[in-house]
Amino acid sequence: MRPAGCLLCLIATLLAFGARSGKNQAKYDPEDAIRPIRALLAISEEPVKPGSSCDKGRLIAKKPGSQQIGDMLAILLAYHNLGINVVQGSCEKEGDSSCSVSLKHKRSTEAEEEYAVFKFKILKGKAQADSLECELSP
Repeated sequence: MRPAGCLLCLIATLLAFGARSGKNQAKYDPEDAIRPIRALLAISEEPVKPGSSCDKGRLIAKKPGSQQIGDMLAILLAYHNLGINVVQGSCEKEGDSSCSVSLKHKRSTEAEEEYAVFKFKILKGKAQADSLECELSP
């Protein structure tokens, strides 16, 4: 299975967990998250735009080359193995649209929430790597 496929399996599991937890106050349909998550995973091998809000330098020490979008996704998911995890995604509309995917994590119910929000545009069915912006918790 390709790495993006493995990430998709993990995200689907996290989505199911988040939906079952009952913690979502607003009405949320996990089906709305599939399109933006798939689009984000599809550009995981694209390089992160230098100087962008997503540029964190080399994240995986032994990996050659510049940072790729999938590097950040892999690191975030790998370290969310315990605790409370919520993955959500949405697009403003069908077709060309602005979309977002958020990953939220708490080590325990008492811990402060950590988050990563990926915002990007989808044009002609494909996420635009150069439009990617990130909001990351400290």
